[in-house]
Amino acid sequence: DLDAIRDLVRLGMPAALQSGSELVTWAIFMTVLVGKFGDVALSAGWSTLRYVHVSFMPAYGFGIAITSLVGKHIGAGRHDLAADRARVGLLMTVGYMAACGLLILAFREPMLSVFARGPNTPPEVADEVIAIGKTLMVAAALFQVFDAAGIVFASALRGAGDTFWPGVLTVVLSWALIVGGGWALVEFAPGLGPLGPWIAASAYIVALGVLLGVRWQRGAWRSIQVLEPPAEEAARLARR
Repeated sequence: DLDAIRDLVRLGMPAALQSGSELVTWAIFMTVLVGKFGDVALSAGWSTLRYVHVSFMPAYGFGIAITSLVGKHIGAGRHDLAADRARVGLLMTVGYMAACGLLILAFREPMLSVFARGPNTPPEVADEVIAIGKTLMVAAALFQVFDAAGIVFASALRGAGDTFWPGVLTVVLSWALIVGGGWALVEFAPGLGPLGPWIAASAYIVALGVLLGVRWQRGAWRSIQVLEPPAEEAARLARR
């Protein structure tokens, strides 16, 4: 069914490019930009990122549920319920990730010690990893709420069929801020050390969360026709 394939590509390709771009740019961020400052900085960065994963992976689970519910209610012609479910999902996700941010901020030293200290790690190396990681954990804690908003609004827009604009926005911002901004801070503000790329990545998360929220609130998704109405689809099939 070429029409069905065309719909899948039209809706799915921007979302696929969005996810793919984030995977590539975050890989460059960790391995190239943070890695430029050596193994200790890289260990601190990966330790921090492990706790970021604990925070945002469950949030992606909320996002999948939001995508499904928004699509379901829009399909039923209930845009009001779609907006309400997105709002409930936002409160749940922001609440969870804000709590994670507070824990990361308050207990960053013992949390980093889980990865840094071990029987085969010299104490002075572990202390250095923790000292660097503590600054990175502050950055991670501060962007949690914006990350939650970005995940929720991207998921809600996807459920409404609004995938092109968020996809383009994510690709542009991720390369401009994570890679471009991170490289600029590494080259022109080397005194920041590995914190420089993390500042750039934090700016990306904040900007993406705010702009996706603006996109959702403006309501362009309410006029998107994801699928043909039943009568038009039946007429199309009858002509075959």
